[in-house]
Amino acid sequence: MREFLAGSEERLNKIKAECKTAVKDFGECVEFYGEERQQTDTSSFFSAILKFIRSYKVAETENEQKKRVTLRNQSPPETIKATTGKKQQVNPMPVNQNLSMWFLFMY
Repeated sequence: MREFLAGSEERLNKIKAECKTAVKDFGECVEFYGEERQQTDTSSFFSAILKFIRSYKVAETENEQKKRVTLRNQSPPETIKATTGKKQQVNPMPVNQNLSMWFLFMY
């Protein structure tokens, strides 16, 4: 029984030390993000961090989509191919101008 008590007491002391370290580190983390150490609990703090991360990912995705649309609307065909993987058909002159040019050369 004394062996158990000696081994358990050592383990208990390690757990207590780790708990103190965790509480101290959490307090420093909370203060780093501008919150009050005494007024902030772990669940509200980490739920706010999680909400921010999710919102950031949504905003990042939306910005990438807007960027692709802007590039498609304002860029030459080579850029469109690079962003979408598809080559856009570009007619250098409208059809009626092509016919006009052909008639000029014929006469």
